[in-house]
Amino acid sequence: MLAAHHEEIGVIVTDQRMPEASGVDLLKVVRKRYPRTVRILTTAYSDLDLLIEAINTGAVYSFVAKPWQLEDLENTLFAALEHYEKEVRDHQLLEQKLDDLRARILENRTYDVALIAAKIGHYVHNALCPVTLLIDQLLNESENRTNLSNEFLRSVNAHIHEIASTLKDLAQISAPLRVEDFVPLDLPHLLEQSIAGTEILRAEKELRIEMEVAPGIPAILGVPAQIEKLLRFMIAEEVVSLPAGSVVRVRLLPHVADGEELGVTMEFEDFEPVASDAVSERLLHPFNLRGANPREFGVFLASSYFIARHHHGSLTARVKPDRGLVFAFFLPCHPEKGADTKLEGVKAQFVTG
Repeated sequence: MLAAHHEEIGVIVTDQRMPEASGVDLLKVVRKRYPRTVRILTTAYSDLDLLIEAINTGAVYSFVAKPWQLEDLENTLFAALEHYEKEVRDHQLLEQKLDDLRARILENRTYDVALIAAKIGHYVHNALCPVTLLIDQLLNESENRTNLSNEFLRSVNAHIHEIASTLKDLAQISAPLRVEDFVPLDLPHLLEQSIAGTEILRAEKELRIEMEVAPGIPAILGVPAQIEKLLRFMIAEEVVSLPAGSVVRVRLLPHVADGEELGVTMEFEDFEPVASDAVSERLLHPFNLRGANPREFGVFLASSYFIARHHHGSLTARVKPDRGLVFAFFLPCHPEKGADTKLEGVKAQFVTG
């Protein structure tokens, strides 16, 4: 009964002397498995020494002596239920505070990553400039080289420009967003553009993206360039982290509560095995490794999270029981309303879904 309904049971009352086990033995098991359930023992005064030991070990919250008075039993039960409700409220408050603390720590770490990326990106970008200039000159002086050489140079040039563009984007995510830059956005259209724009990047790993858009996706307020970066960063994260030939499913879902459109949930789901030491809380830490590849620093993922937070959104991660990961972003329709206060339902829906 407790295994099936322990979340609905606040108080358990047991006699001490029973055929197969004593009441204290039962309550010790209950305390170990369901510590918030209030435990009451009924016993005669002849068992007083045993009762004192049970209270001292924490197995019993209270006891009712036999023969009991109905009014005393009623008062004991009411007091036990009030204690249980307080324990539940305190636990929920503690969980909420811990969630807030984790979010602050994560945001601070991600902000540090953004600043580091900005500094590194600036210097590396400057260092790449003469390289690109040299390649452009070589391509212009292509009379004495074969087509194969030119093709190689063009490939190197494209890679360097892609790196330079990415570093420039990483450097810009730490900049604060201006309210006047927020405009209504068509997320399905932006997602289609981002998938098409990363075709060359995905081709290197033969990464296939499946796009699913639920009906009734509302427009969200956001900065177009930043949301486009978020989408491209997440695709780049999957390219770097997943083996060749992988499939990623990107799903857009409307989030509506009490008839009000709150925003859009955007899920990135893959189907590859996850390293045994991967824990969902650690997946969002900057520089966390999703696998054994040391190149998988998680900078793209951290940057995507940073952009979502700038839009008063959220990011949650889940390791699937079969295999693979799901990263779910929530982007609110109206960031200026303080959408953070409405994210709990989204998070719970995602974690338990």
